[in-house]
Amino acid sequence: MNPIDPFFAQVPVLSTLTQRLQEEKYRTVALYAHNAVLFTAALAAAWRAGAEVFLLPNLSASSLEWGKQNHCVFLSDSDIIAGIWRIDKMPVADACDETIAANAQLWLKTSGSSGEPKIVGKTAGQMVNEALALKAVLPEKWQGLKAVSSVSPQHLYGLTFRIFTGLAMGWILDEYQQMYPEDLAAASNSPCVWIASPALLKRLDAQIDRIVGLNTVQGMISAGGMMPAAVADNIHKHFHFYPFDIYGSTETGVMAHRQGTGDWTLFDGVKAWLQDDCLHILSAWSGGECAMADMAEIKGKSLKLLGRNDRILKLEDKRISLDAIEQHLMTHRLIKDAFCGISQKNQRIAAWIALNDDGIAILKQQGRKSVLNALKQHCGKHFDAAVCPKYWRLTHELPRNAQSKISVADFQAAFTKRQTTPQWQLSLENKEIGEYIVTGTVPLDLAYFDGHFQQFPLVPGAIEIQWAMNLAKKFYGENWQIDRIENLKFQQFIRPNDLVTIRLVGDKEKNRIQFNISVGEKNCAGGRIKIKQ
Repeated sequence: MNPIDPFFAQVPVLSTLTQRLQEEKYRTVALYAHNAVLFTAALAAAWRAGAEVFLLPNLSASSLEWGKQNHCVFLSDSDIIAGIWRIDKMPVADACDETIAANAQLWLKTSGSSGEPKIVGKTAGQMVNEALALKAVLPEKWQGLKAVSSVSPQHLYGLTFRIFTGLAMGWILDEYQQMYPEDLAAASNSPCVWIASPALLKRLDAQIDRIVGLNTVQGMISAGGMMPAAVADNIHKHFHFYPFDIYGSTETGVMAHRQGTGDWTLFDGVKAWLQDDCLHILSAWSGGECAMADMAEIKGKSLKLLGRNDRILKLEDKRISLDAIEQHLMTHRLIKDAFCGISQKNQRIAAWIALNDDGIAILKQQGRKSVLNALKQHCGKHFDAAVCPKYWRLTHELPRNAQSKISVADFQAAFTKRQTTPQWQLSLENKEIGEYIVTGTVPLDLAYFDGHFQQFPLVPGAIEIQWAMNLAKKFYGENWQIDRIENLKFQQFIRPNDLVTIRLVGDKEKNRIQFNISVGEKNCAGGRIKIKQ
């Protein structure tokens, strides 16, 4: 038997898909499915038909265009595009006469968070070899468990662990991606292994006691980004095991593993060496030699990472690692997440900090300056003043993507665009009576906290009115002017990180718009905008 075929023995067989692709002579397919079982079945069916598979990373216009440019037929379990072939409506067969070739091809598109996205090719043989290497080091007691995942198989991390390693380990595939801690908890209703990102594992605090109480989570796999030591230690404290931490990339596949916060161990079959101070990798699943941006020390199978070469700076003849600055900042009691980079505006080190609940409380009580002084002192204890970040931005959550990465564009925008308003989300729209309700979280670095609000940051009343006015222009059109504001009342302060609700109700007959601004059950401000006739 072909060595690839046994991997898919437990997966539903979509023989009609294989047959249709062969009859209509499609050589390329674009695959995007929410259901992991159907995703796997469609991948196998396309490979049996001899087609190359393009995994769409998302449903953006550029991703769809990527599929069209490669003359793909689109496969999905939802209507993502006109002319879709719905794999969820195809009959399931017991077997298929076609086999899967070891050189069956798939293509992935990287996130492009640090530059232009890259197109990376993998073969069925490479994916199977990688899965077998993982099976050799994963605990035997994990075999046959349920796999609950926060990552998508549309990217290599999810494809490698959720699909191929899942098939090698005989895991019961949880059909859908669980993107939030409460969803992971709900899906962990039987003995299971988690496949998650460091970004999600950081956010377990509110759910962690409930999850531990389930007594079903037998282990965790983490990849897609560097796991902070504090997060690994927190998992160990509550679950009495460390996550199985994976070092790898889309280009190389998995390279090394560890449990805890020590050095990494190279997988069997991975060759590693240093060239021009950077790590080079070759394995049975890497598709050839890969030059990494990481600096490292290698002793036998032991690998010590020293930071990314593209995140190593030379300041005053000193080599400084942005990763090291981030990791040190993450040890501060007020910080939940941190990302450092070079601001394009002034070419200096800048730190984007997500405060935890304690940090936000201190910000509200003592102001931004007090928080930054504490962070600067913390940084100064470990690094020279010339190395510590010169520019800081505070937020309640860093916008990491599903691979735990932060885009260059988002980072630069944080330091160049003034935050003047929450990011409003429309929660109710009733055009018949002219009613609209929006919600949004007040940014920690709202521009209007400067000046005399620094020690007790609050949103000025004039800005609250301006928010209501801007939303009124958005919903009721631009072609009207204010006559006056009537019955204006201010009742409660609006503070950093408050979840604000603004309700607008238009009355055309009386030429006015009623507005109410609240936080939770407390009314903060309200009044009527009288419109000139």
